[in-house]
Amino acid sequence: MAPQIDYTLQVFKPIAEKFGVCFDCNIKRRGFFPRGGGEIVVDVPPLSHLKAVTLVERGDVIKVTGRAFVAGKLPSKIADRMKAAAVEVLKEKHPKIPVDVVIVKETAATSVGDGTGIILVAETSSGCLLASSQL
Repeated sequence: MAPQIDYTLQVFKPIAEKFGVCFDCNIKRRGFFPRGGGEIVVDVPPLSHLKAVTLVERGDVIKVTGRAFVAGKLPSKIADRMKAAAVEVLKEKHPKIPVDVVIVKETAATSVGDGTGIILVAETSSGCLLASSQL
């Protein structure tokens, strides 16, 4: 399965920008396994070369952000439970690190079918982004 578009936007895009790769991504609608049907429009201007980047130090995690979502006929309480479980584990293991997970209810206009998911992104003191996502 392909990664969520959130991973591309929250993890890949900021790292690609360090190399000089910039792109705009417009999410027309989200699709969910097994039906799919999501649609995005990506605009990537041409570039002549990539910038050199040194990424050797992971650094310490300074914050965690995330997004728990449901779409279609599924109730928002599913996203509430995903957020609560993620925050509980993170706070238990790393009580001093700020955690901010937003809950999103996708509408019929912004998604195809029913689905749930969560993405968590840890930002480190050296600018690294570490992420985990699950549908």
